[in-house]
Amino acid sequence: MKSPKGRDVKKFFRTLSLAAVGIGSTLTGFAFYEGWQRGFSLDLELGNWDPFIKGATGAAIAALGAVAYLYFAHAAEGGRRRHALARALRGFAALMLSGLEMLGLLAAVSAFIIFLTLERAGGGGIWALGVCACGIVTNVAARPLLTWAKGDTPPPKETSVASFDDRD
Repeated sequence: MKSPKGRDVKKFFRTLSLAAVGIGSTLTGFAFYEGWQRGFSLDLELGNWDPFIKGATGAAIAALGAVAYLYFAHAAEGGRRRHALARALRGFAALMLSGLEMLGLLAAVSAFIIFLTLERAGGGGIWALGVCACGIVTNVAARPLLTWAKGDTPPPKETSVASFDDRD
């Protein structure tokens, strides 16, 4: 039986991990706002790399906080730390893959709308069609990886494609 002090420490670290996620998300949001105010251009002479560096730092802090939260959440269930770390990394991979799946779908739909708008206006929007294709590829590629990351086994595949094959 674990002591109540050990549970309190894990609860404190889980709360601290969530605070790190909040701080990292806030820093990333501030970096996007600052980049929007500056015009999202990467110019070394004007110092426009500052929002990019702040955004990357905020994303890294949020990612580390999420992994730490998942680690302490799995460690609180009881068990070994090695298994808790493996489950935390697998949970974080599932979180990132589901985000990529949604982002791919969003990119595909919005880029296709941009492509149609630019083509109707007479401009060249072939780049938007490329972004649409990349979004579709991201969405389709994330699906099987997501089933692996969740721990679900993928559905069994047929070994024969012949319709007359009646193997059991």
